[in-house]
Amino acid sequence: MNLSRKKVIIIATAVLVLIAGGVAAYILITGQLNQSVENTSGSKNPNTSGNAYQERLGKVQTEVTDLVAVGDEQSIEEANQILDSEVKTAKDSGNDAYVVEASSAKASLLIETNRAQEALDLLLALEQQYGAEDAYKYELYGMISYAYKGLDNQAKSDEYLNKIPGGGWD
Repeated sequence: MNLSRKKVIIIATAVLVLIAGGVAAYILITGQLNQSVENTSGSKNPNTSGNAYQERLGKVQTEVTDLVAVGDEQSIEEANQILDSEVKTAKDSGNDAYVVEASSAKASLLIETNRAQEALDLLLALEQQYGAEDAYKYELYGMISYAYKGLDNQAKSDEYLNKIPGGGWD
């Protein structure tokens, strides 16, 4: 089954939004939003500690998805600025998971707006920093594969996709 690029982008965006929404709903329903959990840098910021950042990032991703759907240059630039700010917040928090997820959201926007090379540069830098950690490497491999696919480099896309157990586009 050969999906068009537009369909792949829509599906990837929908999956990101659904995951973020599901995580946020789970956290709220189960009451597992513990705002005093320390992250790896010792910060107790309720918006970036532990897993609390996921709710914040989910809201940001929803806002960005809405802006991308508008499709005009001003909306795309606003989405870009929002994600730049989110990546900075993630880096300032010292929470590695937040950094990887916010940066992946930024890379996804870049790919969706025909800037796959910029996304690939960002993702390869993340792979250098976090690729050895099981918690992040498969997400990074998937995003790198997606970036290579956006560059019409199917061989490199498949190379990274094959690093994911049970991976595949179809």
